[in-house]
Amino acid sequence: MNYLKNTYTYFCTCIGFFAICLSNLYAQELRFDEDLLEKFKDNSDYDYSEYVPTEGIFSRFMTWLGRLYNQLMRAIFGEYDAGSFLGFIIKILPYLIVVGVLILIVYLFVKYNWGARFFGEEKEEASVTFSDEEEIIRNKDIDALIEKALAKYNYRLAIRYQYLKCLRILDKENKIIYEFSKTNQDYVDEIKNYPYADLFGKITYYYDYAWYGGFHISLSQYQQVEVNFRSFVQQFKNANHE
Repeated sequence: MNYLKNTYTYFCTCIGFFAICLSNLYAQELRFDEDLLEKFKDNSDYDYSEYVPTEGIFSRFMTWLGRLYNQLMRAIFGEYDAGSFLGFIIKILPYLIVVGVLILIVYLFVKYNWGARFFGEEKEEASVTFSDEEEIIRNKDIDALIEKALAKYNYRLAIRYQYLKCLRILDKENKIIYEFSKTNQDYVDEIKNYPYADLFGKITYYYDYAWYGGFHISLSQYQQVEVNFRSFVQQFKNANHE
């Protein structure tokens, strides 16, 4: 029995030794392809490093502004649910303010004729702003101003004076109440029940087109518009003497 056991152990030892020798015989040294490794290193698809973007000055400012806005809203409304209707209003409120400011800028740009100043209109024309309008209507010799503008071939400015002359006539006869803050459409609405309302609406359209549109006005164009201004003045006088 011991003989068989020893024989079996010896046999297994020989088999193991033979296997080790055989594996050493066929074993090869593992090597990396350096060129292939560099190729993978240069490929961004195999770059698994975590990228943490740096926050610029503008981003930091916007973050600070947002934090300040949220603190202000909580100071006014207290703690609120971001998913509630109030939270929705507070979220979109800054965008509504920005849109409102842009609309106001466009309105002021048109109302006060800043476009003429920006694009370098002649000095006299640019100086006739809404801040001077009341002084012209109340105290100036508008007919003389019209003649002066025509002498300089400034037909666009002459149309403006023609319109201010019409406003003076309406204000003097208490058909409108002239106010600095009113728009031309306000005056159109004030006289809508008078027989000359349609013609006044027409000359208002011509004036808005020429003055606010900033278009170059030729002599022939001015003469066509002037006919309507004269017709309005005459129609107004006829209506008041009936």
